[in-house]
Amino acid sequence: MSGGGNSLAIMKLSRNAPCDCGSGRKYKRCCLARAEQMVAATRRNDSLGARVKDWAMCELAAELSTARAEFGPIDDPSRELVFDSWFCNDRPTATGSTPVAIYAARGDIAAAERADAVRMAAARPGLYRVIDSTPGSSIVLLDLLDEQTVEVHSREVSVGLARWDVLFARVMEGRGSESPTLWAAVRQMSDADGEIVIIELQRIAGELGCSASEALASQPLRMFRFTAPTPVRSLFTPEGDPLEQCETEFDLSDGGAARRLMYELGATPLDDEPEALAISMVQSRRALLAGRGGAELPSGALVIEAGVDGFEQIAVAYVKLRGDRLKLTAYSRPRFEWALAAARDEFGGLIERTGSMSVRSIDELRAERGDRKDPSRHRDDAAPSALDQIWLAEAVRRRALGWVDDPHPALGGVTPRDAVAAGRGVEVVPLAVRAENGISRSLVGSAEAGEVDLLGELGLDLGRAA
Repeated sequence: MSGGGNSLAIMKLSRNAPCDCGSGRKYKRCCLARAEQMVAATRRNDSLGARVKDWAMCELAAELSTARAEFGPIDDPSRELVFDSWFCNDRPTATGSTPVAIYAARGDIAAAERADAVRMAAARPGLYRVIDSTPGSSIVLLDLLDEQTVEVHSREVSVGLARWDVLFARVMEGRGSESPTLWAAVRQMSDADGEIVIIELQRIAGELGCSASEALASQPLRMFRFTAPTPVRSLFTPEGDPLEQCETEFDLSDGGAARRLMYELGATPLDDEPEALAISMVQSRRALLAGRGGAELPSGALVIEAGVDGFEQIAVAYVKLRGDRLKLTAYSRPRFEWALAAARDEFGGLIERTGSMSVRSIDELRAERGDRKDPSRHRDDAAPSALDQIWLAEAVRRRALGWVDDPHPALGGVTPRDAVAAGRGVEVVPLAVRAENGISRSLVGSAEAGEVDLLGELGLDLGRAA
């Protein structure tokens, strides 16, 4: 949650430097005038908002007291911001008008200030989807209720957005040639949470027997406070099996022969146990996904992958040789059964199983590892370096673009690319939007932040998708 006001500082860019919009012209002959105009408009709007609030506190003290009782505890700045927006812009007084509308009707203010107050009073709450944004400058928004597109100027809010985010916000028209701006409190949501909020708005509209637009206008505080329920997080493998650690051990009839075989299979010594050898057992990632078919995972499911070779292969089990014992570990029961058969095929008579499969849940493993964590070896609080962020962002992008060729359960195990080729683009668009939004949100604030254009990769039109 943040204020819709813009940062008052103009970007530190020399007047004679090339404009960062890419036009090739000098900054002073390109975007400087607009930047100065928007900073001036922001100062003016913020100043007017403060005057309206101060006036309302004095002239509408009884209304303010009643409103605070209706609103409930205000225990942090974000709730104060929401209260101010709601009280001044949305909550009708005993006269039927909002405080900012009453302020605009005053006869003792200048005509220009009155016009600004009228525009402020008209800035009603809305639900918008982010179609595009230029960090530090502007945002292209699609009104989810009337499907109209508007470009707004916001140096502050535009910095932390990802494409397809959903905003609960007020758009305030500008003076003359000024661009519209975001006014007052802004609530930013992911595409997934935004969808849940829209469903809640439709439910309220049905309850009240009115349109979604009317429900939003009459219940702004109820909608601003609504929070999508937090799903219970559960971990799964890409092929759709619950994640759990399955282990067993073997005695070796010939430790030397087993060690030589491990080397032949590509095993390497462990960093913290040089005398031990370990190797990953891998399967094709896309084969695993295809095996899941159309099976959907429960709400809140997180899929965990341990990929090698650019994620084309997934490590499904691990074999560790230490002394005269061999340990087999897999992170699901089906994986364990597959790996057990593969180990018997490879090692044959060299191994003899010493016990049954032991199974531990992820929660048990977390508790165990938390108890034995060595603070000198774990720096969970250390910020990643700029180089780490660049590497991670590029890895995320490379992995993300592979999404178009992954079998997707919502498409019956067909890849998004094949589904588009088969004329099923309408089914693919919401899936691509959800994936793009999640990926882009993970990159916001990174050293190499940027969009991942899955729609473009699939040849789908951005406007149609919006």
